[in-house]
Amino acid sequence: MGGKSGGIAQGVVGVVLIVVGAFSSPVGWGLIAMGVGMLIGGAAAYMADSQARKASRQSSQTIEKNGHKINTRDTQEPLRLIYGRFKVGGNIVYTSAGGANNEYLHLILVLSEGEIDACENVYLDDKPIADYGGDAYYEFYNGGANQTVCATLQATDANWTDPLKHTAYLYVQLKFNPDKYNMQPVITALVRGIKTFDPRSGLTQWSQNPALVIRDLFTNKRYGMGFSSALLDNQSIIDSANWCGTNSYQFNGGVFAQEAGMDVIEQAMQNFRAVMVKSGATYKLKVLDVESPVMSLTEDDIKADSFSFSIPGLPETPNRTRVKFPNKDNGYNTEDLIVEDLNALTVEGYERESSLTLIGTTDWAQAQKLAVYNLERARLNKAYTFVAGPKAIPLELGDCISITNTLPGWTNKLCRVMSANISGQNEMSLTIIEEDPLLYNDVIDIDVHTYSSTNLPNPFAVPPEAANTTFTEEEYFNKDVSYTRLKITFTNPASPFWEHSEVWISVNNAGYNHYQNTRGAFTIEPVKEAVNYK
Repeated sequence: MGGKSGGIAQGVVGVVLIVVGAFSSPVGWGLIAMGVGMLIGGAAAYMADSQARKASRQSSQTIEKNGHKINTRDTQEPLRLIYGRFKVGGNIVYTSAGGANNEYLHLILVLSEGEIDACENVYLDDKPIADYGGDAYYEFYNGGANQTVCATLQATDANWTDPLKHTAYLYVQLKFNPDKYNMQPVITALVRGIKTFDPRSGLTQWSQNPALVIRDLFTNKRYGMGFSSALLDNQSIIDSANWCGTNSYQFNGGVFAQEAGMDVIEQAMQNFRAVMVKSGATYKLKVLDVESPVMSLTEDDIKADSFSFSIPGLPETPNRTRVKFPNKDNGYNTEDLIVEDLNALTVEGYERESSLTLIGTTDWAQAQKLAVYNLERARLNKAYTFVAGPKAIPLELGDCISITNTLPGWTNKLCRVMSANISGQNEMSLTIIEEDPLLYNDVIDIDVHTYSSTNLPNPFAVPPEAANTTFTEEEYFNKDVSYTRLKITFTNPASPFWEHSEVWISVNNAGYNHYQNTRGAFTIEPVKEAVNYK
């Protein structure tokens, strides 16, 4: 296997992954900042252009490319964060050869920030290391604060002196055997990741609970955002953790690149349809689910003429969603799961696809539930804005409310508050989106789902044809010469989305040709006698 070589230099691991200061970053995907608070993640994603923000999400890109299972040799490679149960490759930070004929290759493969809970198995080219018998050997180091140097490697190579504290890694020894491998195999490990603090028990231990992952990312001072736990509403973490346990949502995955803190938290919250709400000085974690309205607003509570709405066009309304996730039942390789709205495909005639990459979902059933939710949420995408009186001042972002208003034709319509801004004395400017309990039933019922119960005009409907068409023959003169023309009048279609009518003319049944676009009466001139015009 070649002579001894000092591999990539020691001490290069431990790069902090999460960049604090994301609150001042330009908003985009799922981050809406308003006067009294902000809502991060979840349904807020459908109220902002997401493409630029998605492009910057390097952890998602790593999953999309199956990059979590490769081996790297890079002094600039950041130290990953692994939570739950996940299969990962790693960064080779040291290599050397030994033995009488240099037949042994010694590798240090960094896996994750530590301390992690356990390494359940190691694989060489996706085959269990046990299949290689005496030709492969490993030792696992969990990355504890008091971790000591790998004595086995140091006994062979005195140059290795780094204990790699706070860094989970493998020491792997490979004996040259051309019958087993002709080149260095790709090394992966199935691990139980970072231990997280659980406020329900007061213990720091391994967990697959997504809410505890969010808490760790928010508060950890080594690799997280490092905020005080006093800034995070403790009861909201407990409530969210209990909800995840009851509804079988897990986080198994990680953070694979250096990214802004809130981008990381948003990507993590997508794995259990959660949002983070900031109101005042406290952040609350909230799982979006069926809720009773906390307040009812009627026309008397809404300022006259302040009600407006935004309806995305058909190109911005997907009828299928593609979810990418590392499937544990397929060796944690990244797979695509596609969910379609069959009724919408039939009516709308062509596919419009949205995409979502889950960095913490390895279970097919969980990925399917999230795909269904994201597609239904993306289609129920109308946003409404209005100014409400003092009754609305106590509302928090993410609250569900019921609204009765004649403009959209609502009677006790369930909506969710997406932004709230003090707009005047005892007035609140609110932006809301429609809610529907069917969004949260985790059942693929989108082909029968009713997406809107309002009586607003349908922007996707084809306007009706012009009516009451009349034809009048007129004589007109040009330089004392008499000509004949046809004057055509009609009644415009009663549709707010009608812009003009197209006029097509056939002369003596010779086929139709486009004559003009018109918004009212027009003439065809001159016309000839004994000629048939249609």
